Formats: sequence, C-alpha cells, structure tokens
Amino acid sequence: MVTLHPATTEEIRDSWQFFVTGIGEVIDKCGLDFHPADVYREITAGNGPVLFWIEQDGEPVGMSVIRQYREQYSGKQLLVLDMTYLEPHVDCLEDYRDAVEDLARELEVDRVEWHSVRKGWARVMDRLGCVLGTSNYYREM
Repeated sequence: MVTLHPATTEEIRDSWQFFVTGIGEVIDKCGLDFHPADVYREITAGNGPVLFWIEQDGEPVGMSVIRQYREQYSGKQLLVLDMTYLEPHVDCLEDYRDAVEDLARELEVDRVEWHSVRKGWARVMDRLGCVLGTSNYYREM
C-alpha cells in the first residue's frame, strides 16, 4: 500500500541526503537549471509547493513536490505534481497514482496534472490512464 505523507521542514532536514539525491536526480534527468536547494527554499518559504514522502508499507520510497492552485480561466482547482522521485527498483506507480487520487478527493480538486519534460514519460502516463493535456515550447532569451 502506498501513502502520501506531507514532509515537515525538520523531516526534510533529517533526510537531507535522500532529498538532495532524489530531487537532484529529477533535475538532472529533466535537464533543468536549478538545484535541490532552490526547491527546498520554495517549500519551506510556503510559496505553494509541498513535499510529500511517498511511503510503501510505511517505509519512504520516494517523494513528490505537489502544488495546488485555482486555474485562472476555468476556476478549476488543480493538483499539480511538479516532481516525483521513486527509488530505483521500486515499482509502485499505479499505487502511487491511487494515493494521489485519494489526496485529490480529500482536497476536493477538479483535476490532477503530472508535470514532466522527460521523453518517454508519455508511455508511463498512458499506462496510468492519463491523457496528454498541453505541450509547452520555449525559447531562451
């Protein structure tokens, strides 16, 4: 069974190496240009994202940075999974999806969005029953 547990600042500090390793791996795999310390700063400053430990049978096996907000035009409440890390060889994505959906129902959100720039993630999302919503293109200035 997979559950989500919101992480306190103290828990993140106590598990600092796990946090840095997991968030760092997501950043590296996605080719992003920020650091785990930047993510930590936003979480602890209360600027929107919350870190959730992903626990399987009571043991932490990953983490997810999640934001909740109201979509500007439709007014829908969204739950956005910005970054998700699972330890290698942990196969619990379907159970994780179910835990996220339980959280969404608890928070009474209208839609869950999974954010990823990783190529190949589309196959995983399709397997989890998700559909592609939008694609963003950018040009550095």
